Amino acid sequence: MALFFETVFDFLFDATPFMQHGMCYAWRPEILFLHVGSDIIIFLAYSSIPIALLVFLRNRKDIEYRGLFILFAVFILACGATHALAVVTVWYPVYGIQGVVKAVTALVSLTTAIMIWPIIPKALALPSPTQLRLANNELTGEISQRLATEQELRQSRDELKNSEDKFRHFAEISADWFWEQDENFQFIYVSRSDQDQSGINSQEDYGKTWRETSILGVSEADLSAHEHLLKNHLPFDDFRFQRKFENGRMVYFNVRGRPMFDSLGNFIGYRGTGQDISQLIAVEAVIHDERDQAQSANRAKSEFLANMSHEIRTPMAGVIGIADLVLDTDLSPQQLDWVSSIKSSGVKLLRILNEILDQSKLEAGKLDISHIDFNLASFIDDTVGLFAPIITSNGLKLHVELDENLPMNVHGDSLRIGQVFSNLLSNALKFTKTGSITVGVSHMPTADDRFMLRISVTDTGVGLNEKAKDSLFSAFTQADSSTSRTYGGTGLGLSISKQLVELMSGDIGVESTEGEGSTFWFTTLCHQAKGTVEATDKRRSLERWLSSRSLNVLVADDTPVNQQLLRGIFEKLNHRIVVADNGKMAIERFEEDEFDLILMDIRMPVMGGIEATTVIRSMGTEKSKIPIIALTADIAAGNIKEYLEAGINDVCAKPIDLPVLLKAINKQLGEDIHSSLPNAPDAITAPDETETDTKIITHDDFSQVLERVSNMVDQQTILSLQPSVQSATLEGLDEELIANLFSQFVDSTAKYCEEMKISLVVLDKNLSDQNARKKMSYAAHTLKGQGEMFGYNLITTIAGEANNLLKQKETLEPEDVRKLSDYVEATMLVITKKISGHGGKAGRILMKGLSENSKGSIRALPE
Repeated sequence: MALFFETVFDFLFDATPFMQHGMCYAWRPEILFLHVGSDIIIFLAYSSIPIALLVFLRNRKDIEYRGLFILFAVFILACGATHALAVVTVWYPVYGIQGVVKAVTALVSLTTAIMIWPIIPKALALPSPTQLRLANNELTGEISQRLATEQELRQSRDELKNSEDKFRHFAEISADWFWEQDENFQFIYVSRSDQDQSGINSQEDYGKTWRETSILGVSEADLSAHEHLLKNHLPFDDFRFQRKFENGRMVYFNVRGRPMFDSLGNFIGYRGTGQDISQLIAVEAVIHDERDQAQSANRAKSEFLANMSHEIRTPMAGVIGIADLVLDTDLSPQQLDWVSSIKSSGVKLLRILNEILDQSKLEAGKLDISHIDFNLASFIDDTVGLFAPIITSNGLKLHVELDENLPMNVHGDSLRIGQVFSNLLSNALKFTKTGSITVGVSHMPTADDRFMLRISVTDTGVGLNEKAKDSLFSAFTQADSSTSRTYGGTGLGLSISKQLVELMSGDIGVESTEGEGSTFWFTTLCHQAKGTVEATDKRRSLERWLSSRSLNVLVADDTPVNQQLLRGIFEKLNHRIVVADNGKMAIERFEEDEFDLILMDIRMPVMGGIEATTVIRSMGTEKSKIPIIALTADIAAGNIKEYLEAGINDVCAKPIDLPVLLKAINKQLGEDIHSSLPNAPDAITAPDETETDTKIITHDDFSQVLERVSNMVDQQTILSLQPSVQSATLEGLDEELIANLFSQFVDSTAKYCEEMKISLVVLDKNLSDQNARKKMSYAAHTLKGQGEMFGYNLITTIAGEANNLLKQKETLEPEDVRKLSDYVEATMLVITKKISGHGGKAGRILMKGLSENSKGSIRALPE
């Protein structure tokens, strides 16, 4: 081993085989020292560079290619070592170690060269200094912007803090108090004035909901409704409650609130205000009291008007009634004249009172407009027909002029139009002594199916001056002060007409020349009816109708009288009739036999007409498409819609209007089966009663009225029950059949009265018994229909009043049971005493007693 190291040492440091450079004759001294100096400087430079590089690497441990930099430093240091050895060999030629150092330098340099090539592409991908400067500039700009943003944020925070401070300051001095709730509707903030204003204590009520705080005067329903708004995140403006403060003071509050949402739309709570509304509540209470007083005064006024009307009418009607009684006695001519004058004056006074009351109703806004479809030609004919006999009997000529293109099918309020029209005709008749009265009817289309109907009445009477025309349509105004003395009247007719016309979107006016006559006209907005409206046909008798072939007709009706009546009508026309007592039996008959059509009553026991129709239509066969015509007294617009929706094809009213029914059958079968005979004489119409008995019953107990009417009937010895005017429905039937029908009518009326009495006993004990009420209504409805069918006005009216009371009242009262009892007893009296259809004076006194006996005591009902 020692020999090995010695050999290596000799190789490296043995300089004896070589000559010193300085001894070489070829070296000139200046050149030698030039090499020596240069090598020393290079050595120093080569030594300092790796030192600086290593120091840099030591402080920048994150730099990339660290190994390459270290290898490069070794290479530089080895190069410097070779230059240092070159200086040494000048005087001590150790070429062995110099060779080794150069070999190491060569190896390091080669390694460095090999390692540097792969990193050149990576180095080239690095940003250039220019790019680094630009990036640095951008970074510097971003930093500056960030600093500016941070400065703005600091300013915004300062402004927000100032705003919050301002809000809190305002909150502390505001008359309202402010509050805030979190997403669970719990208080998280209330302004500092809460203790004084809201009563919410921040120490006690934070973290609580409205329900959990001590609020008063809020019902559970109102609180639940408020919580419903909160849960649905809806704003609210009128949540009222009360708080009782320690000093006992009760304060009313109104709270408003708005939901809050974050930037993502998430609900984060509510924010709102509260206000003391105690003074407002006090003012509202005063207003409420004043309103109640005003309404009470208004009711008192209405009651006073009604009472005065009653009080005035009662003695006046008594005077007229006594005059009637006296007129039935033997009187001298002078006495007859005096009593007739008393009655005439009384009737005029009652007419004046009626006009005053009509005017009061209009001023109170209690008059409604009801539109229906009607035939205009028949309407004009019927209205003019009321005045035609009087006009012609006074020696006047009557002319009616209709516009050529006048629509006949009209939708409007025929009742109110007729009221105005009649008033104009009455005035023309009143003020015209000689000459003529001309009625003109025209129209002016407006838009769609609407048109302005214009009706004028022209007379050749006294006429009007300009001053009279200006105030003619004002209430209580006439042409001059002498008019009422000369012609009578209150001056209210035209005023009422003007208000009615305006309610119907029309106008009214007059064109007149004093001494020559006047033309009064009015317009009203009408619609054309959607369908064809049949004109009034007075030809009702069966003797005037023929059938082209026989029909199989199924009649569903629970009333024996109606069954026999329909059987008599249709068998007279050679039709075959099958009768069913209710809807269920009608379905059974329908399935067993073949029919051409069904006549269906609506209200029947077991199963009604609508249910039966629904079952038939649901069969889904060709047979189930049979025409069904409803026969009912319930013909209100809403009811008709219900019938048609159930599958009924057409609806005809009871009592039966024969032409209407036969034409409906023709229409539904698509064939002119029934036709009227040509040149048939008009049906004989009943005499029109122009006077009505005005005897007022002042007895409190209706039993006295019944006794009085009963005695009156006994004195008049009415021997048989029969209609005052035979119903047109019965025309053409055999006398034997009519007698049989009347007999059944009497029996069924008595039966229904007994059933109604039983129902009344139940209602007297339990006003809410719906079963008894339903039976009562059914019986009244049936009696009303039978009365109409036989022209029995008394029974129709009494039963109709009972039916209306049961329909209109949702909840019956003891007073209603008393009235119903009166209706039943009145009907029983008509049947048992055989009072005629219209009743004569007995019937009118009976009806007047029913209407006036509203203050009588409730009598005990029969057990």
